[in-house]
Amino acid sequence: MNTLVGLVVNLCLSHHDQVRNNAVQMLYSMIISEYHIAQNFDDIENELVNKLDSLFMSDSKGDDISRTFFIGQLRHLFESSFVDEQLRARVSNFLDSVDLFLELLLNVRALPEGEEFADDRVIATVCCQILYVSILLTVTAVTSHELHPSYWP
Repeated sequence: MNTLVGLVVNLCLSHHDQVRNNAVQMLYSMIISEYHIAQNFDDIENELVNKLDSLFMSDSKGDDISRTFFIGQLRHLFESSFVDEQLRARVSNFLDSVDLFLELLLNVRALPEGEEFADDRVIATVCCQILYVSILLTVTAVTSHELHPSYWP
């Protein structure tokens, strides 16, 4: 399931509207299905955060427009459908955290190279690390080897 989630998330950030819409719909369906089967979607949350981190820190994927569309479209699907209220609340909280995390990642990526921005880069990276770990700890108990290597202490 994890590999599939990563592939779908990659498509969610496509620049092709129809591909992006279909991918967000697929992710929505995957979350609903996993929730009904396991009463949680921890694995999907974990993989989604890891994949978004990887994609948004690369220069080829992830920008503010993609972030806004992805979060907004997924949020709209959950708010406008008949789903379990606990699931809706959990997804809403999760999307709030992911939205903030991606905004911080984009801010780190946008910092210019150079010694004069080294302190800003360190502070922003630490903020990303703290938020990343808090999202994953909220999702499930994780150990340090499960964290993305860029956030290892």
